[in-house]
Order: sequence, then C-alpha cells, then structure tokens
Amino acid sequence: MAEVLTDLDSLAVAVLEVDENVKDYLDVAVILEVIGVTRETAKRYGYKDIFNLAEAVFKAIRHYQLRGETAGTRKKTRIDSIIEALRLFAGGMTLGFPWVIILLVYIIFKVSWLPISETPLVSTSVNLALVASIISTSWISPLFMRKLFYFMYQKMYSAVRKILVAYFISGFFITLLIAILLVMFTNTLGIYPDWWITYFTIFFIALSLLWLTTAPLYALRLHIPLILTYLCSLLIIGISYTVMRSIPQKFMAHIYGTIGGSAIVIIYLTVYLYLRSRFKPESYGDVKIRLPFTLYLGMPYSIVNLLYFIFIFTDRFLVWYRGSPYLFLVDFLYE
Repeated sequence: MAEVLTDLDSLAVAVLEVDENVKDYLDVAVILEVIGVTRETAKRYGYKDIFNLAEAVFKAIRHYQLRGETAGTRKKTRIDSIIEALRLFAGGMTLGFPWVIILLVYIIFKVSWLPISETPLVSTSVNLALVASIISTSWISPLFMRKLFYFMYQKMYSAVRKILVAYFISGFFITLLIAILLVMFTNTLGIYPDWWITYFTIFFIALSLLWLTTAPLYALRLHIPLILTYLCSLLIIGISYTVMRSIPQKFMAHIYGTIGGSAIVIIYLTVYLYLRSRFKPESYGDVKIRLPFTLYLGMPYSIVNLLYFIFIFTDRFLVWYRGSPYLFLVDFLYE
C-alpha cells in the first residue's frame, strides 16, 4: 500500500492533529481508522491488527504529552472555559435553530439566499430543487472525503488534488445525469408547466454544484473560507438585485450568487493546495490513486448520509404532497 505514513512518529503526530486529548489506545484506534489506516496498513508496520498498532502509536503520543509538546496537556484557564462555553452555545443555537442565523443574515444584508415568492407554485420549484439537490449530492462527497482527509494528514497534496479532480468530475456528471432524469420524470407526469420545470432544473443544478464544491471545505474544517463563500454569494446576489430591473432577472440573481460561490470555492481550493504543496516540508513522491478502493472505503458513510437526509426531509414531502392538481405544493403555514 503506497499511501502509508513513514513511521510511528508520523502516525502519532497525525493522531494528535485530530485530537490532542486521546486517553488510551482505543481512542487512537478510532482516529487511525478515521484517517484511513486499515488492517493491511498495520501489517505493513509489522503489527497483527490496528489495535496493536494503536498501542504502539499511543506510546509515542504519551512521549509527546509527558514532554508538554501538545496543547492537550495544558490545563484550561477560566478564559478558555468561557470561550469554549460560548462556542458550544453558538454551535448549539446554529444547529438547533438554523432559522435564527438565516434571519440575522437577512436583516444584515437585506437579501435572502433563496428567492422569496408569494406564489406557492414558484416557491415549490425552488424548495423542491433545494431538497432534491441536498439528497442527490449527500451520498457523493462521503465517497471521496474520507480518502481526501487521509491524504491531507499525510501532506500528500498531489494525491489530494487527484482525489478532488476525480470528485468534481464525478459529481458534475452525476448531477447532470440526475437533472436529466428529474426533467424526464416531471415531463412524464405532465403536471407542472414548462417554466416550472425550467426553474426547478436551473436551481437544482446550481445548488447541487454549490454543495459539491463546499463539501471539501467541511471535510478539511476550513470554516472561515466556508463562511466567506456564503457571504460572497450573498454579496453577488445583492449586487445583482441593484443592477437588474425585471422580476425574472431578479429571480436569476440567486443563481448567479450560487454559481459565484461555487467558483470562489474552486479558486480557493486551487490556491490553497498549491501553496501547501509549494511549501510542504517533505515530498512523498507521486501516489497512485486506486479509485475503486477509495469508493469502497467511503461507501458505508455514503449510504448513511443519504438515508439521513432522506429522513430529515420526509416530513416536507408528506406535508407538501397534494396529489392534484400538483403532486407537491409548498405549505407556507408549515414552513
């Protein structure tokens, strides 16, 4: 297996970068599995399985901790505890009440990220596109992000670029294929008008590309660039609103903002990986990416992610279902 770290010390550093407060070898074993170390990797190091390897790595970690070379051994001050409490509170509010964040953004920028319409039929095209885009892309990124995460911790940036190229190309063609199938399905139903199908398709493709491009930022924990991406997207929407006049043009302003956000992410990732590879301390040479093995590792996470998003959107499908005259129609009271 070509993609392994050079020694136990490198593995210990990789584990500490994930969690500096590991307590025993079982914690280490979990992290090793997360970053892509398998039973075959452990055997290459001369150990029976990943747990034996984790015990050896934990001894190296204890060496760092006893020497005080990790932040995990430092006792938290009162200020650190307060900051941590505020961070957890803000995170809980964001996860528990996402509409609060959306409302604050709307108040500050005077622009909503998705178009607001008083017509249920128009809103249905946008909302269904949003839900469909999240569900259809939710299973794609886990197939690649696990291996991407693994190579990043090894500082194999050429391998990371290869994974990203394969991910973006696959995601783009899968999105186009799903869009074509959805258009064929809605045309077969013969329920929605042509303009509705056009709006739905455009928003579906634009939103799907945004989720695909921002997924690596989530995986690499690049939260500041992620926030800036959405802010730039809102800025593009705001500028488009001031320039455009007619209602259809203003409706397309959100498409421009979404596509602009995707372009910003791609540019950022390109520059980020170039700079990291330009100044990386060591070179591991060219790494051959085994795509079937990469997909195999990510398959369980892909299935779970897909089922998760189907589950959380099931209530909307049930509430929006009408049967006639339209199969689905947004319920403003429920929203």
